[in-house]
Amino acid sequence: MLGQYRQLLVFAILAGVSYAVYEYAFAQEKQMTFKPFTKGYALYDSVVQITDDDGQIHSTIKSPEMIHYADSQLTTIESPQVVMVQNESQWTMRSSVATINESQTAIHFPDVVTVTNDASPPLALETSDMTVYPEQKTTQSPAAIVIHQAGRKISGVGSKIDFNNELIEVLDETHAEFDAQ
Repeated sequence: MLGQYRQLLVFAILAGVSYAVYEYAFAQEKQMTFKPFTKGYALYDSVVQITDDDGQIHSTIKSPEMIHYADSQLTTIESPQVVMVQNESQWTMRSSVATINESQTAIHFPDVVTVTNDASPPLALETSDMTVYPEQKTTQSPAAIVIHQAGRKISGVGSKIDFNNELIEVLDETHAEFDAQ
């Protein structure tokens, strides 16, 4: 009978040690490494108009889906179309996704973004990793850029756009091609 109690005691000790080793080595990996989306809001098929200090609309964002995360204050925009009107021309930016920063002062396009201008002659450019500052009506991008306008093609690396002055600056490795006329 004493042997059975010893076996039971040894079994209990081994079970306790096994459980302690498991908790120490493996249970920490089970902890959640991210917080699930719990607070915020989503807008579907929406249009957001951004105004200046005088209440004049200077930018419009159209999207089939916008999600604002309250915990990080980040807003993601699916398939955005951002329109800026300056003087008589309209600049339109399109991409697969964009984000609005926490202070809501910048729109970042991490993927390929196409920018068009309806002025005469029309202009189209393509770049990526572009940040738009709606209040200042400027953009900047460290990525490659290609600009097409009326038989001209300009490419380079890095760019700044000033919508106020309708100026596009290619920062490095600029190359231009012109159609023979």
